[in-house]
Amino acid sequence: MSVAAEKSLSLSTGDVIYHEVEEMGAGKRRPCLVIAGSKSQVFLIPLSSANLNPSINPVIRFKGGISFAVLDHVFTMDIRECAAAYSRVSEGAIATCLKSLTAVVISGCWQ
Repeated sequence: MSVAAEKSLSLSTGDVIYHEVEEMGAGKRRPCLVIAGSKSQVFLIPLSSANLNPSINPVIRFKGGISFAVLDHVFTMDIRECAAAYSRVSEGAIATCLKSLTAVVISGCWQ
């Protein structure tokens, strides 16, 4: 296992990694919030400076500014493909994302 893969195995809820997200700009790596994971998979929410879907994308603070958690583009990936964490978001940002995810699923707005 490579050093990068070993580092990624320690990802935790609230960590932010950079990864290309399908349908959000080919070749563009964007910040993605780790929301959950196991030893083999992580569940990621892409972050954006643009509010792509105002009805379901909550506002959070990231890197001293405002970002939107793009809930309609959440994805899972193999943890071995993840880079090491770049930074972290606050507990409040994590709570906002989890609350919004729950509301979206319950309301049936999930795509």
